[in-house]
Amino acid sequence: MDLFKRAESRARVQGPSVRARLAGVVRMLKQCFRRQPEMPAALTEINAALDDHSPLPEKIRLLKKETLQREAEALGKTLQKAAPFVPLLDDSEPYYRKSITIFNKSESVPLDDDRSFSSDVRLVLYEDGRLTRALRFRETCTRGFGWEQEEEEKLACAAAVSLYGLDAIASGLAGALEELSSIKALHGKLEERRLAIVKILEALQRMP
Repeated sequence: MDLFKRAESRARVQGPSVRARLAGVVRMLKQCFRRQPEMPAALTEINAALDDHSPLPEKIRLLKKETLQREAEALGKTLQKAAPFVPLLDDSEPYYRKSITIFNKSESVPLDDDRSFSSDVRLVLYEDGRLTRALRFRETCTRGFGWEQEEEEKLACAAAVSLYGLDAIASGLAGALEELSSIKALHGKLEERRLAIVKILEALQRMP
């Protein structure tokens, strides 16, 4: 027997006034329980949809991990092929480490009327195939001294892909390697010079 039935039975064995008060309490309790809201239909649908898609977060996590590994592997192989061309594309002084900039991002923020802060972030490929993020921070002042700080951070291929995305890196690398046609022309010129020297030496050897 539930709560309401017990209350009604008790009301029948009491006097008229007590029965009336108990009956009123029973009616009030019934009205309160009837007013309890049911779960909204939209919330029911959301719960059903979440139950149906519950395996997806773990699947997506695994797919992201696998995709990142494959993209990092593809980038690593591409950088290995590109590294030998770096010394040919960099015309800096011989004692400098040869490198090409895959892409560069610069930002400048004014601090007040005569001071500003700027940052430069470059993704660099060195001739040994090492991928590096070069950071430079500067504060300039028109009426005083400023400061500048530079640092480099070696990046694994997976870290580079996570930070910048494979598409952005591939596009920047393609731009940095646009001068490959000039390398072919340089090879032709060097070959011509070599053949000319060979002919001169052969002529000198034939002279008495």
